[in-house]
Amino acid sequence: MTKKSLQAKKNHHYVWAHYLARWSDDGKNVWHTTQTGKIIRDSVRAIARENHFYRSTELTPNHVYIIKSLSSLSPKHLQVQHEAFLSKFLKVQKLRRAYRASSVRDLEAEQALFARECNMMEDLHSLHEGEARTVIDALASGDISILDQGENLENFVAFLGQQMSRTKSFKEKFSSTLPVFSKMGSDALQVHRLIEDCWWFISYMLGVGIGWSLYASRSSDTHCLLINNTKTGFITSDQPVINVHPDLKEGEVVPPTDDTCDFFFPLSPNAAYMINKSDMFSQGINLISEDIAEEMNTKIAKAARTHVVGVDRDAVALYRKHVGTRDAIVDSHLGQL
Repeated sequence: MTKKSLQAKKNHHYVWAHYLARWSDDGKNVWHTTQTGKIIRDSVRAIARENHFYRSTELTPNHVYIIKSLSSLSPKHLQVQHEAFLSKFLKVQKLRRAYRASSVRDLEAEQALFARECNMMEDLHSLHEGEARTVIDALASGDISILDQGENLENFVAFLGQQMSRTKSFKEKFSSTLPVFSKMGSDALQVHRLIEDCWWFISYMLGVGIGWSLYASRSSDTHCLLINNTKTGFITSDQPVINVHPDLKEGEVVPPTDDTCDFFFPLSPNAAYMINKSDMFSQGINLISEDIAEEMNTKIAKAARTHVVGVDRDAVALYRKHVGTRDAIVDSHLGQL
């Protein structure tokens, strides 16, 4: 058997399979929409994933400059954290260059370097998942007091930050802005391409910033656990953390301000968590109506890129028509610029 250090993780999930399994009746399979609009039942490990999605690539001095420039917009302690993560990737890159420049050829060394490329960022995401697992499990069972214990809230919002920024939908929103950058001149176009090249790192850096912002504003935000005992269970999607602030207009493509962020995260068919700037719900546990469940499900479906996930076929079929709505609005808006 190949050593663990030589095993490359190629199947990268941008939505945690353990999380998706809450919509499964056997712990393995869920009903979901496909890229062609069909509804099928398949393994949680077969959706919201892409081979080598987080694989690290060669960082040139220009890539490093862009990363550090974006990092400089963060608080000082986050800049230090970004620098520490970046140095780990650059160290592996240095080893890879040294190996390639040498006359030595060793299969195990090549496997180890390839595994590092494939695994380093995936392992960071797995670390956040592991740290948040106990919290998510408790919240899904209705226990909001778990967030009062130790570093649980910090770990949970760190996970939420990554779950917002690590998805394929989030990546493609940036990729779709290429025509806008091209109209700003060759320098702007080059910046766009450099960011896209190292999105695997920048998206993580953005997630760290989002998580920290949620933690820093914890005393002023409304944290609420929504309990859904209606016949309309919550669904989820390949973009499971969304902004549902009531002041946001569906047809507009405007970055939300700090005051217009109500983050909704379904935990299971019967529970969801929200971190709100609005007074949509009160602090703590809230029992919701079926109207609210339907409203949140519709918004989750509209924000989905490909996959809407539900406990049964009927639950998915109800919202299939909404999948891709947000992407279409963004594409239409960018096409008019």
